[in-house]
Amino acid sequence: MSSVPVKYVLNTHWHGDHTGGNAYFGKGSIIIAQDDVRKAMQTETDHLGRITNLPVSVPVLTFSDQFTLHMQGGDIHAVSFPKGHSSSDTIVFFPGGKVVHTGDVLTNFVPANFPAVDFENDGSGGVQGVRAACEYLLAHTADDVKFIPGHGNIATKSDLRRYLDVLNGTVAAIQVGIDPGKSVEQFERDKVLDKWSYIGEGPKANNYIKRAYKSLTAKSSRER
Repeated sequence: MSSVPVKYVLNTHWHGDHTGGNAYFGKGSIIIAQDDVRKAMQTETDHLGRITNLPVSVPVLTFSDQFTLHMQGGDIHAVSFPKGHSSSDTIVFFPGGKVVHTGDVLTNFVPANFPAVDFENDGSGGVQGVRAACEYLLAHTADDVKFIPGHGNIATKSDLRRYLDVLNGTVAAIQVGIDPGKSVEQFERDKVLDKWSYIGEGPKANNYIKRAYKSLTAKSSRER
């Protein structure tokens, strides 16, 4: 814990569990976020009813695709991945590139949990965006990198690979059923995620099916 005042706060996305502290830090710190974080905080309702739209909480400095903060200890670089876990995910590279904050595009629970895809709230998340962010992280980080996940334990590249394997495998299993027109209810009855029962069964698996299904079918609709 440092007694030095916090000068900058960078939000990885707009959900209340990641922006709730803005109400405190916004009184004396510069809050930075991707453009859509500010928009969402002003217009959306957090799915757990957490307050995000206080004037003191809203970011005052925003960016579109990438943002670099030049500091004495080294550059902090943020990269935006829209339509992933939320409408406005950002991953943050710290000086030296050996530590990266992933926000909720990566969670590292013990025991494991399904990848975090928030598609039922504002309709803007998506499994493809989460996959793109994870693949970017694998391609742009050293083998000994440490990831600070949105939730859970500090993660390694091996943890990220396992997470992406689950994401790719579950998406493929659901997509196979979407192509011939299966419904969410059919997926649930067929227990399409039974292979991943070690991650979660029943409500947990069905909740993930619903979110991934909505994400993948919305993508298909846009492509048509």
